[in-house]
Amino acid sequence: MSTNVVIPKHDGSFTDVLIVLWVRPDGARVRTDEPIVEYEGGGQTYTLHAPADGILHILVEEGQIVPVESVVGKIV
Repeated sequence: MSTNVVIPKHDGSFTDVLIVLWVRPDGARVRTDEPIVEYEGGGQTYTLHAPADGILHILVEEGQIVPVESVVGKIV
């Protein structure tokens, strides 16, 4: 079973985000609520935390712009 890592919807002030930094590398073991990726949207930087325990698989590389609510990784 896997859990998607999804860029959350904010107050609606922006529709796209820039993936700035993966705090944890591809293949890393992560724990629930551990910071895993930083992204920018609406002029602010946000940190997304792991939604589950497991192994992180990165689907979207740093420097890419993606829509809000995109799946950017998986935890298996």
